[in-house]
Amino acid sequence: VGADREGAENHWPQPEERYLPDLLSPSETNPNDVYYRDKLIAEGHARLVLPILPV
Repeated sequence: VGADREGAENHWPQPEERYLPDLLSPSETNPNDVYYRDKLIAEGHARLVLPILPV
């Protein structure tokens, strides 16, 4: 049980696991968010555009 808790604390949420506001304004203090900033924002934009693309 203790190992599961440690793993959860170190888990970096993937873009698919995040809410839209978290994607459009990633954390500036998390090194992973800083490194993947462009990819996170792109995922947020894709979520906004996908519903209107077929129109």
